[in-house]
Parts: sequence; structure tokens; C-alpha cells
Amino acid sequence: MSFLSLPNELILEICKDESPQDLYSLVLTSRHLANLLSHVLVDSLFRPHSKRKTYARKAFYSAAEREDRTIVRLLIEKGVLDILGPGHRRLFYYITEPHCGKAVRTLLDCGVSAELRDGVSWSMIHWAARYGAITAVEEFLSREEVAVNVLDRDNYTPLYIASRDGRRALVQAFVGCSRVDVNIANAQLLTPLGVAAWRGDVEMVKIFLKRAGIESSLLGTHATAPIYLAAESARVDVVRLLLRDGRCEANWRDPAGRTALHVAAERGHATTVQLLMQDERVDVNIVDNSGTTPLCQAIRNARGAVVQLLLSRDDIDLDKADANGHTIPPLPRSESLEVRRSLWDYVAATGKALVGSVDPWWKGYNREVDLE
Repeated sequence: MSFLSLPNELILEICKDESPQDLYSLVLTSRHLANLLSHVLVDSLFRPHSKRKTYARKAFYSAAEREDRTIVRLLIEKGVLDILGPGHRRLFYYITEPHCGKAVRTLLDCGVSAELRDGVSWSMIHWAARYGAITAVEEFLSREEVAVNVLDRDNYTPLYIASRDGRRALVQAFVGCSRVDVNIANAQLLTPLGVAAWRGDVEMVKIFLKRAGIESSLLGTHATAPIYLAAESARVDVVRLLLRDGRCEANWRDPAGRTALHVAAERGHATTVQLLMQDERVDVNIVDNSGTTPLCQAIRNARGAVVQLLLSRDDIDLDKADANGHTIPPLPRSESLEVRRSLWDYVAATGKALVGSVDPWWKGYNREVDLE
């Protein structure tokens, strides 16, 4: 007589003291034994022994992958989530595996909350976004009950994490879900579009620009404008893309009143400055909160190439004085040779007088001597 042909009562009596490993092997033998021994297997997992946590964890994950909702529910009722480690981190690691799409569906169907948090307040969808688990993300997005705009302690959304880490497939999935708010900024006032622009990811920026309702991010309504971030990090292709889109605020100001042109001039990003200057919406004479123009920023930081570009504009205004009454700020003497030459040539060509600091370079400056 085979084991499977024995009465159920006898099978249960034989198996009640078997190890979890042996019982698990029997469960995999046939559907009849799986249904009959489920409770016995679950009970054995929680008996005191050295590998109790290991057996319980493996059984839980295996049942989830097989979509065996009966065993998953039994394990949850027995408290398997409590033995997966503080903050459920083992569970979070598990759902980020590439093959765990069906397992995630099973866990959610059996009552595992997507709102579970780890020690840094990341939810399951945060983890899936961080580690590129596209199947898990798609499962979360398909469920109306899952909060897709959940914030961690730094106001990071799952979409922001995917954008920050350059995961285009995930960003495409998030942006394609109407429930995802693409304009949420983190604690540093960076939006998902903003961080993509700062990284210079042109293709990802294109994904964002196709999304309806992205205007808030483009305009920098409640966060740093993407064109400012792209100019700051010299992402020329992104700056070009944003300017062509036409919806961005070309003269967006940061809390200090500085624009994309200010920050590009300050850092010496000549190609970015030239690109910004070609857009008729960009004000080359705009001043920040201290009355400083982009030209003054370039002069102060000895950005010779940028100074030349700005001075080439017919509408450049050198008569605007800063908070100290200077149209020309003090120059770093050791680094300003190119700037000094550009200013001297400009004065010689236009006959304009410049009100600057009383530095030796300007008082009685001789260009011919400087060129030697």
C-alpha cells in the first residue's frame, strides 16, 4: 500500500512529528498532501528549534511564489511577518527579486500591507523602485488600494527614487499611471523631473514632458525649476530640450533671486550661457536679490569666456549697479587676465565708463603691457 493511499487520519498521525524540511518535501509531492498537511507544516515551522526562522521564511516565500494562498494566509496568522526581521527588511529584499511578480500579487491578495515600513520609513514600493523591481512596481500600480505617492522621512516618493537612480523603465511605468503625482518635491525641493534634469538624462526628461500636468514642475511652482538645475550642472542637451518645450520658466528665480543664467555664468558654463542667451525669453540683464547681474557673476568669478559672450550682446547693460554701487565687482587679481582684457576692449570700443572697485588693474590699466 502506498503512502498516498493511507487514510488521512493515519497520514496526519505519521507526519505530526516530522521536521519542517520533510513535511515540505511531502507537500510538494501532490496537491492532496499539500491540502492535507498545510496546517501540520505551518505548526511544525513554529515549534522551538534552531532553524525555526529559516524554515518559516523559506516556506513563506516558496508558498508566495507558488501562489499558494492557503499556506501564505496560515503563515501570516501564525506571525511569520514578525520573524522576518526588524522593519520587515528581509521581506522588502525579497520582493525586489526579478522573479517575484507573482509572489507580490499573492502577498497582497493575502493581506500583506503595501504600507509596511522599514527603519528609514521606506514602504514596499519604495524598495521596489530603489532596486528596479519592475514587475513588483507594475503590480503595486495596478492596485487602487496601494498608495503610490507615499513619502519617506525625506519626502522621497517612489517615483523620485526611480528618477534619481536613472531607472527609465520604472519612471515610464510611474508616469503612465494617472494616480502618480509627478510634481511632488522632496525636502530639498527637488522634483522627479528636476533630478532627471540635474543628472542630464535627456530620454527620461522626454518621458516626463509627455505627462499631462507636468507644468507645475516645469514652472518651479513649489520646487527648484529643472532648467535651473540643468544649467547649474551644465546639462546642455537638457537645457536645449526644456527651452524648446516652451512651457518652462526661463527666468525662474531661486530664493536668492538667481536665474539659470546667473548660475551658469557663475560656474563658467559658457556653452550653457550661449544657449540661454539665444532664447528671447531670457533676460541677460536680470538682477538677483543683491542687484547682481549674470555679467557681474561671471566677472566676480573670473569666467572670461562667459564675460566675452555677455559683452557681445548689444543690449547688455553695464550701468546696473549692485548693492555696493558697483557696475563692475572686485576682480580676483590672480585669475582675471582674460576678464580684464575683455572689459578693456569693451570700454575702448564703446567709450563707456565703468564704475568698479578702486583696484590697480583698472586705475591706469595698460592693455599693451598686459599683453606682453
